[in-house]
Amino acid sequence: MADIQAIRQALGISQTEFATLIDCDRGILAMAETGKRFLPTTARLTAVAIQNAMLPTAQLANISSPHDAAIQKMLSKHLKTCEAQLQQKQLALAAITEKIQQAEQLLHVAAALGADITYSENARLQWAILQRKATTKLKKYYLLRVKTLIAINGLTAEINYAKTA
Repeated sequence: MADIQAIRQALGISQTEFATLIDCDRGILAMAETGKRFLPTTARLTAVAIQNAMLPTAQLANISSPHDAAIQKMLSKHLKTCEAQLQQKQLALAAITEKIQQAEQLLHVAAALGADITYSENARLQWAILQRKATTKLKKYYLLRVKTLIAINGLTAEINYAKTA
């Protein structure tokens, strides 16, 4: 699967983020991008699902004559709807990015707490729970970010198609 890197770059995310998203080690992903290794099956299936979700929607492709006034009106209405949805998705993306930064800060705090092994057993347990929660939140937010980016790509494709039609 030589287009893993293309999928990742189209989403505009790092190897670490994409590896977290498809539940794969970043080193394995890097080797898969260069063709030195295959992705694990579950990671490959997730990457294919992401790639399929990124395909531009063709809802407007079956319009026969774009010069008809009714069709132009429908396209204009659809364009406005898509632009409004795009603005909402961009705001959601900004909120998700902020949550990712908060989760990464939480991970840094957990790492700092875990650096000193003189803590009691209770403190170590709390550290482990904090680190697990932060990692889970980060993975969740990465997934939300990718889904939002996919929605933005689809809306952008629809807007571009509507403008050219």
